[in-house]
Amino acid sequence: MDLPIRQHVGIHRLPLPTPQQSHPLTKHRTSLYQLTLEDQEIDVELVRSAELFMSDDPEEQALGEELTNQYLSVKEHQGTRIANRADEILGYVSLLKGIADWRKKESERLSNLAKYDQNKAEKIEDYVLKFLGKNQPEKKEFVLPHHTYRSRKSSSVEITDEYIVPTEFRKDPIPHEAMPVNKPMARKHLKSGHSIPGLKLMENINWNPFNPKPKSKPQPTLKQQEPPQLSPATEEDEGW
Repeated sequence: MDLPIRQHVGIHRLPLPTPQQSHPLTKHRTSLYQLTLEDQEIDVELVRSAELFMSDDPEEQALGEELTNQYLSVKEHQGTRIANRADEILGYVSLLKGIADWRKKESERLSNLAKYDQNKAEKIEDYVLKFLGKNQPEKKEFVLPHHTYRSRKSSSVEITDEYIVPTEFRKDPIPHEAMPVNKPMARKHLKSGHSIPGLKLMENINWNPFNPKPKSKPQPTLKQQEPPQLSPATEEDEGW
C-alpha cells in the first residue's frame, strides 16, 4: 500500500546535519536561535513519525519506526550542537567579564596616577610661588611669559588647645569633650577682634592661576539695505 504523498513531505524535508555543520569552528555554524528552531522542527517530525508508528498498516509502522529512530538520533545530535554553541557564547561572556574587570582595575590605577600627578603638581606649584613671594612679597600678581597668578587673602582657624575651647564655639549636640569646633563661627568672632581660648586666627595668601579672557572686538553693524526695485516685466521678458 502506497503512503499518501502529504505524509512524506514533512518527514523527508529535514535532512541530517553533517559533521562539518556541527563543528563549532566551521563557517557553517548557525546561531543558537536557529539551532533551537531546528530542534523544534525535529520535535514536529518525531510526532509525525510516531503517528505512523501507531498505524494499523505494517508498512506504515515499519516506516514510522525507522523515521522515529532516525529523528531520535538527529535530536541527540542537535542537542550536542546546541550545547556546544551555548558553551561557545558563554565563553565570549567570560571574555567580556574579564575585560570589564581589567578595565575596572586599570581605571583605579589611572585614578591613583592622576591623584599622584595632581599632588606632585600642587607641591611644585607651591614651591615656585613660595620663592616668588619671598623675592617680591609686596606683589599681588605675578605675570610670567606664559603664566599669570593672582593672590587672594583668606583666613582660617587653628586649634591650639581643643579642651579649653568654650562650649558656644562647638557644634551641638555632641558631648563637650568630643564636640568639634564650629570654625566658621569662631573665625567670624576672631575676625571681629575678639579672642577665643584654645583658638587663633591664621591669615593665608592663596595663589591661583589667572587666565584673562581676550577682549572681544566690536562687531561692525551692517546697514539695512533696501530691496532693489524691479521694473515691470515686458513682452520680451516673457520669453524666459
